[in-house]
Amino acid sequence: MTQGLVLRWIARGILLCITGFWIWFGIADGLHDAQSAGLMGFIMMLPAALVTLALLYVVWRWELVGAYVLLGITLLGAFMFYENIRRMTLQGAGPRFMEGLLGLSIFVLPFLVPAVLLLVKCQLDRQARTAAGRAQPAG
Repeated sequence: MTQGLVLRWIARGILLCITGFWIWFGIADGLHDAQSAGLMGFIMMLPAALVTLALLYVVWRWELVGAYVLLGITLLGAFMFYENIRRMTLQGAGPRFMEGLLGLSIFVLPFLVPAVLLLVKCQLDRQARTAAGRAQPAG
């Protein structure tokens, strides 16, 4: 088994876990929110699950594009997380540092791991193709 294949399946496995988490989280939190906000409370939580399902499809189908999309989602998620923490702090209800770090590591940073793995895998594939091209005799 090649290194690229191992990296591919580790990244896919992590992304499957992330997707499962967001589907579970969207349903569980949506059901909780539906108690106070009705059906709209449930519907508001579904986009996160749908985005991760779409992301899983993109990564599975086009690894390099998926890696860049994962990086973009990581950056966007980190920015949104920072903005939410900043607003909460300005209102006097912000979490302590460790709570914020825990939230960031649970909701945002897991997308970075498969992105890096897929970028490394694509780089290894590129190097292997280059080496194979050089090894062929001219003529």
